[in-house]
Amino acid sequence: VGLTPTDIAMLTNRYLRNELPNEYLRVVDAMLRYKSIRAVAQKLFGSLSKRWIVRKILRECLHRLLEKGIIGGAIEKGNNSSKVMGQK
Repeated sequence: VGLTPTDIAMLTNRYLRNELPNEYLRVVDAMLRYKSIRAVAQKLFGSLSKRWIVRKILRECLHRLLEKGIIGGAIEKGNNSSKVMGQK
């Protein structure tokens, strides 16, 4: 989709804030503050090896944004190839 982790956090904060668990909100808020997956993992979990948790939560937020149609309006469901308009 081409969004940075910070972009995902901004959109999540704006559109999904009321429907996420507290753990997700902690990660989203930290991502907006520190702007780095490494920094968020270190601050929230005390270890860089926990970056996978931050990525997993951001990935889930991205899926929710796509499902709600907030982003990705031009993405065809079920088609894994990315097509540029005018190309076959």
